[in-house]
Amino acid sequence: MDIFFSKSNPLNAILRDDDKRTIYRIDTPFALFNKVTTVTRSGGRGRVGDCQVMARIEWHRFSKTRFEFDGHPMVAKVFLKRRKGGREHIFQGADGRSYKWKSGSHAPSLRLNDGSKTIIAEYHGRSLGFFGFRGHKPYLRIHPQGMHMRDMIVATFIFVEKKRTDRKQSAAAVAAAA
Repeated sequence: MDIFFSKSNPLNAILRDDDKRTIYRIDTPFALFNKVTTVTRSGGRGRVGDCQVMARIEWHRFSKTRFEFDGHPMVAKVFLKRRKGGREHIFQGADGRSYKWKSGSHAPSLRLNDGSKTIIAEYHGRSLGFFGFRGHKPYLRIHPQGMHMRDMIVATFIFVEKKRTDRKQSAAAVAAAA
């Protein structure tokens, strides 16, 4: 399943399926400190009353970022354990299996963390298209092996992608200052 983002910024976007039905809404109002990202799941009929808050991420610079999923609060770095300088985040799914987001300098991909490296989901950034190739909006492709945990994939992707873009911006600022 492909989930298309309305904008390149995943912190403020509407996510739609192949049939252009809204399935998630991600809102991060502007704040200088302690931003809060809310991930809302559509009930399927597209009416406002059908929506339900699925996840919240309270971003903190000087204290622990909080992650809440389906009403269960947790410290983000405990739930999404960092490895390799923040380029990997490992978490345990509701099915008891271990999963690993790999981001590095490339777009994030989610894999089973069992040695098989089975791809569960992968992000594809916006493409403008060229030389006859059509461009596309950014999208998150969830493979059949991940459909049972689609909500968790979307919520953890938002966290991992923000961390990746923050790292990228910090590196660019350091390079510009040098």
